[in-house]
Amino acid sequence: MSELSEHADRPVRLLGFWGSPENQKLPNPADLVDPAWDKAERMWVADYLEHGLVAGVKFPH
Repeated sequence: MSELSEHADRPVRLLGFWGSPENQKLPNPADLVDPAWDKAERMWVADYLEHGLVAGVKFPH
């Protein structure tokens, strides 16, 4: 059984999709920077992202 199918009951969260001049509906990563962000919370988020599964990859042609 693949890792992806083992987690089929969990919702998929799109990460790594960023806005561009052509697509301004997606977030601008610069808007997500907060110098006052609590260090413990930053570390929790970093750990969460580091342990995510890659559901698929698409490279532009």
